[in-house]
Parts: sequence; C-alpha cells; structure tokens
Amino acid sequence: MNQTHRLLTILLLGGLLTLAGCPGRSGPAPTTPAATPPGETVKPTTTLSPDLTFTALDGKTLKLSELKGKVVVVDFWGMLCSGCVEELGKYEADPSLSKNPKVQIIAVDNQDTAPEAVRKFVQEHGWTYPVVMATEELRQAFGLVGKVVLPQVRIIGPEGTSFTALGPAEANAEQVKKRVGALLSAANPMPTPTPAPSKP
Repeated sequence: MNQTHRLLTILLLGGLLTLAGCPGRSGPAPTTPAATPPGETVKPTTTLSPDLTFTALDGKTLKLSELKGKVVVVDFWGMLCSGCVEELGKYEADPSLSKNPKVQIIAVDNQDTAPEAVRKFVQEHGWTYPVVMATEELRQAFGLVGKVVLPQVRIIGPEGTSFTALGPAEANAEQVKKRVGALLSAANPMPTPTPAPSKP
C-alpha cells in the first residue's frame, strides 16, 4: 500500500511540475527577427547604365550619361506621403541643392498613376527640378522591388555609375545635403597650399 501511495505521489508531483513549467529546462527562446536599421547604405550589384533615361512631366529627358560630373539626387516619393512632400520642399528652399550647377535633383513619383494630377501638385508647390513618373526600368535600376516604403533616395556620385541608398529614416534634406557635400568635396579636393620658401 505504501508503495502504491508513493507511486501516486510521484506521478502527481510530476504532473504539477509539467503544468507549472520547469524554470531550469525552458525550451528555446522564440526567434526574434533582426532589427531593421533606421537607414541603410548599399552598393548596387551592377553599375548603372549610362543610357538610363528620366522623362520629366514636361516631356524633357535626362540621360544619366549627360549628368556625369554632377551629384544626382533621385528622390522616390508620392503625393500622399507627407514626409516626402516636406523634404522635397526643403530641397527647393536650399540653394546649395536646388541652384547648385554641380547637383541635379530628380523627383520620381513612385505612388501615383495620373501624370496630370502630379503636374498640378508640383506646380502648386513651386518645385523647379524635374519630376518623373516611375517606370519599371527606374525601379529595377535603383533596387526598388516589391513593397516599397517611401521616401527612398538614391544619390549617384559624379562618376555616374554607382549610388548610395537612403531608406525612410535617412531620406531627408539634412542627410541628403550632408552626403552630397561629401561627394562634391571628394570630387573636388581643396589644393594643398604650397609653403612659402624660407628666408636665408
């Protein structure tokens, strides 16, 4: 009888431990996806084609080969993206970006499908740089595949073959101006002053 009682006690304790969970033998922790960085800098797997063409709403075309020597800021935006619109306005208000002969801004609408509505929107905001409707060629060239969160900025260096990508957290006028300035400085380094000859 004692043996039966002991067996029942062991089984009962085992069941309680199973229900409560054993802190010393917990299962593997659930896998947590790696945090997505607030912005990313990426290099393209292939170089940009010099024949890559941007066709603006006014019908004018810009070919990448014609922009060589300039820093080109390609900003993917949409009319319903308030953050996009705000930053594009800041580009226009900053002469170092909008009036600099060494900088070309191109706004690519990656959200809307009615060019006439976009044209009216651009006129109301007073933007003077080229505005382009996104094409599959442009999306593929700049790595915008699948579901894309706006804004997205691609900054092409003066050599015209590679770009830096800025995601939504970094795609703002402050970061763009900083990176554009760095590229321009690297392309046009200040000459090292020649020391004056020493007097005898």
